[in-house]
Parts: sequence; C-alpha cells; structure tokens
Amino acid sequence: MRISTIAVSLLLTSLYACGEDSSPTFSDPVNALDAASKAVSAKDMTTARAGFTYAAEQSGGNTKLLYQALMGLGELQTQEGDLEEAYGTFIRVETECADLLDIHGHQRVIDAWLSAGPGALSEAKKALAAAEKKFPNQVEALERQKQGIHAVESGDTEVLSSLGYVGD
Repeated sequence: MRISTIAVSLLLTSLYACGEDSSPTFSDPVNALDAASKAVSAKDMTTARAGFTYAAEQSGGNTKLLYQALMGLGELQTQEGDLEEAYGTFIRVETECADLLDIHGHQRVIDAWLSAGPGALSEAKKALAAAEKKFPNQVEALERQKQGIHAVESGDTEVLSSLGYVGD
C-alpha cells in the first residue's frame, strides 16, 4: 500500500513537471536584457519578450536598465503586432524614463511604429509630433521618419523599403 502511494506521488510529480511552462527564467536583470537582445537577433521572440519583461520588472530603480528593457519590449511588441501593449510600453518610457528619452530614442519609437505598418500610422505621427515639440532644434534628425510617414500615407512601398521599414 505504501509503495503504491509513493509510486502515485512520483507519477503525479513527473506529469506535473512535464506540463510546466518552458519559458526562460532569469536571475539577473542585466543578463536578462542581454539574453533578450540576443534572442531578438535569433528571432526567438519568446525569450526576447521574457528577458525584456524580466529586466523591466527587476530594474530596481536603475532607470537606464528600465529604459533599455522598455524600448526593446516596445519594439518587439510592435514587430509582433501587439500595438496596444506597445503603446502602453512606450508611454512608460515617456513617463518613467523621460530624462533618458533623447532624439535617438524618439527615432526608435517612430521607427517601431512605422515598421508595424499602416495600422500604426497615427501612433507614428503622434510620436513624431512629440519629438518635434521636445527637440525643436533637432528636427532635421527626424527626416527619415518623416519620409517614412509620407511613404506609408501614399502607399509607396519602394520608399519604405529604401528607408528600411519593409522587406527585412
């Protein structure tokens, strides 16, 4: 009787272990951010999302780490078509990492929206307007993004491709 109870317990434990989520686990936010960046290059979006999320959640007041994690996560979310999630993530960048969001960060946000396609055009325009307002002396740095917006509006896929927004 006792052996059968132990056998049943072991069987149930092993079955439970087989059904566990196999998503990656991290113990350090810096390593998670590094793993996420490498995963994006390898097109392993599950690991990338998990790493960026972990790094953001465990940034512990390190605003630079939080900024990098949120930017990576927002870009990933737009790539995957999770536009509502990306919007929330980019709002967090603007509110929680405002001091780090420079013109290059704004370019990344606009690029992410443009790469998401016509469904994200209004967000790209809003991000462009915010960048122009925040950095009025650096608007020339946004020329590529402006061209991208005009190309999406006109449906000119050749221009979009030449700017790097499609065909990757």
